[in-house]
Amino acid sequence: MFSTFVSHFISFLTVNSGGPSKWQLFSGMAQVPIDGGDDTLALALQAVAPAHCGMAARNQSVILEAVKMYGIAVSRQHRAIARIREAPKTTTICTTVLLSLFESVCPTSTDAYAAHLTAARKMLGLARSELTQNTFLRQIGVHVQYQTVCGTFSSDIQWNSSS
Repeated sequence: MFSTFVSHFISFLTVNSGGPSKWQLFSGMAQVPIDGGDDTLALALQAVAPAHCGMAARNQSVILEAVKMYGIAVSRQHRAIARIREAPKTTTICTTVLLSLFESVCPTSTDAYAAHLTAARKMLGLARSELTQNTFLRQIGVHVQYQTVCGTFSSDIQWNSSS
């Protein structure tokens, strides 16, 4: 059943994105290796895909399960980020971006979307040297910048890069 949610979610993004950029972003995300046995990226996808499908179908049981997976993913991501002593890995950045997508589909608070994008922006800044060599990471960076600009102009949320 989970693969059906993911399939519908990816299909929605590619059909409604107005071009191939999001498809490349998400197909690239599928190629990201899971670092050190950490399954937080998979958990984030297991949260956002059913959240999208549950919201579209107005299915509260699917949404509740997605929120539960999101909570687990956020908790694990928080622990992973707290342990970072060097530039974050691509997996960590992708997980944060997926968590921001969850918030755009199924908001849990008024500022969580902005918080995830701010965290992703900061992580990309720490991975600056990798950005020059990694096309996929640059695509993530463009996505984060675009969403930040759109969010800044379309909401009253404080988008503060120093927080």
